[in-house]
Amino acid sequence: MIPRDRLTSVTSNHEIAHCFAIKHTRSKNSAIKENVTREKYLPDGITINPDYTAESGGDFVVDTHAIMEFSYGGTYPWINEFCVYIGEEEDITGANYSDKLTPEDVSNAMSDAYECVDYVFTTGQAIRMRETIIFDPYQAFIAAQTSVSVLYEPYRGVYYEQGPANDPHDAPLFQPGFDYEFISCDCQGIDNLDCSLPCDYENTSFHNNHTMISNIDKFENDYPSITHPNHTAIRIPILDGQPRRCYDNWNRDAIGGSVIKFNDNVLNTNITVTPQDSLGINNENLINDLPVGLYKIEKAYDDGTSQEKVIYKENN
Repeated sequence: MIPRDRLTSVTSNHEIAHCFAIKHTRSKNSAIKENVTREKYLPDGITINPDYTAESGGDFVVDTHAIMEFSYGGTYPWINEFCVYIGEEEDITGANYSDKLTPEDVSNAMSDAYECVDYVFTTGQAIRMRETIIFDPYQAFIAAQTSVSVLYEPYRGVYYEQGPANDPHDAPLFQPGFDYEFISCDCQGIDNLDCSLPCDYENTSFHNNHTMISNIDKFENDYPSITHPNHTAIRIPILDGQPRRCYDNWNRDAIGGSVIKFNDNVLNTNITVTPQDSLGINNENLINDLPVGLYKIEKAYDDGTSQEKVIYKENN
């Protein structure tokens, strides 16, 4: 049985599905009762099975199995604690519902088994919803139609672009209800690609480092946590395997860092490390003031990221 707080969320899905022509899976949806059988033809392969009503009865969706009409209220005696159907009810042909009914059928989002109903829709139900949007007989969806690219845009908040290190801003927040994966990316060295703000949805020329920095579960209800970390691209697995909208911003002042001098002027372990505070590491004359030699400049940022740059200082 699912927790009561999740049931409230599932109920929202259930009611929204009705807007897309999805009916209850119980048999009272139409004048024609939905029988258990899913065999459309008799054994000769030609004659239509007279007991087959999956397309014209019940919820009219073939891959949701027949479920008898139940009364409202109370705990249904026909399911056990594991959401397994244990009843003996039969359809009008004498076939027992348990012949086909699985726990997934009992837990379907459009089921009346309220103790078990879960985030379950069949492929046929998904097709029916898509068909309703496409054909839109009452033109109810025209104003709301858009592309999936909007899911890669925040519904609230703004991205940091440039300014002082402590510049206050509202972090970009994303639509809950999806699994989000934030994949390490960078735009360094790519001509005509600036990711100080996330690059366009269609532009995937950034460096994809294939490392997941963080992920958000579709059931996450800490909504301020559903935000886009710096130096990552967004992947929504259910929509697209391609990370998109790389956000690789290095305009914020570093909070500290270090200057590492390679004493032999080669990349080895003979080094001298000079720690830097925020003033020192952000000093615009930092490199100009260094003596001739080979260095690595390390910068640390308040979002937990760091940046390294190796330079050879030839003259002053």
